[in-house]
Amino acid sequence: MVHALKSARRVLKAGGLIVDIRSTPEPAVVLCETPAGRLVVGRLRGTHRKTQTATARLNRVVRQGLFKPHRIIAFRFLHHTSSLETLRTYLEEEWSAAWIDGKTVSRIHRLLGPKAIGTLIIDEPARIHILVKARAERIRSQRQEAAR
Repeated sequence: MVHALKSARRVLKAGGLIVDIRSTPEPAVVLCETPAGRLVVGRLRGTHRKTQTATARLNRVVRQGLFKPHRIIAFRFLHHTSSLETLRTYLEEEWSAAWIDGKTVSRIHRLLGPKAIGTLIIDEPARIHILVKARAERIRSQRQEAAR
């Protein structure tokens, strides 16, 4: 990610913007659509480390003075699936570090029946970080201060 940000910086004009979208450290929630409404059936496991690493890398390029934060927008990203099987397939193919535990699977079966066919939703808290390319003179002064 740091390499990608540095590469993007090379082609941006001073003051140019880059948008970084990522999950927050807060775990994603699995919801089940029922006639009574959406019910929380559990949380996704195993997603925290990847988010921490990406956040640390983003903070690094900001500390280095390559970019400065312009705006942060919080939102919730909803992934809809049609069954427990499709949810598991999605996680295997698109979100390999994440899994659902046995208690969550049991709750889904209780609500949707033995075949677990019905709408399941991953409610993932996320943030959009809008970064501005720092001007070259700012970077030079930060490097000079660090060298002292």
